[in-house]
Amino acid sequence: MSFRRLNSRALRGLALLLLAMPPAFAAELEIVNEGGIGRDWAAAPGSSFAAPGYPAEMLERRAHVCLNLAYTLREEGIPVEFELLKSWSRDEFNVPLSDGELDGFVQSAAMALAQWRFVPKQSGKRIKPTRTSATLVFRGNAGLSTADVAANCKVPDLAAHIETGDAEAARLRTVRQILQRTELQQARERQAQLLAEQARRRAAQSED
Repeated sequence: MSFRRLNSRALRGLALLLLAMPPAFAAELEIVNEGGIGRDWAAAPGSSFAAPGYPAEMLERRAHVCLNLAYTLREEGIPVEFELLKSWSRDEFNVPLSDGELDGFVQSAAMALAQWRFVPKQSGKRIKPTRTSATLVFRGNAGLSTADVAANCKVPDLAAHIETGDAEAARLRTVRQILQRTELQQARERQAQLLAEQARRRAAQSED
């Protein structure tokens, strides 16, 4: 497995991929704890597993962040139906980030995860849709190792976590955050396009 980092332009282009269907009922899925899908799934040939980029607007906070995102693999091998199961953060002064400050990390992590690709380990074998999760880490300084940060977001029993009902509330919060960020981003882009068009018109008028 190789990893590549997504830039901000790629993140914007992938925003619509996150508007997936709600998670299917657990009865329809094979629920597998993080790291356990290797029994039935393998990385798709030639695939590169995107690592999330650190949000530029949060660089000054130098915060460590981990997020545990649940996702479903169906026969296409594309992660869909994301849920934010767990999050943890601390800046260099050991202060946790607010929900608003975490939004950029949530969006970056989900967009990176949307690029992962898998295939059935046994060619031609029909695999039951699989529900699993992944821990994604953002290191803001050298204070903690990647493993130390990730340890704060592990979900040891995914099936039990789903049964609690907490996952549905987290999913709704995740989708709401992503939508809000995407809408704000689109508004800023429309404003920039409008200003550029006005500048072009002024330039054309001055030439006349």
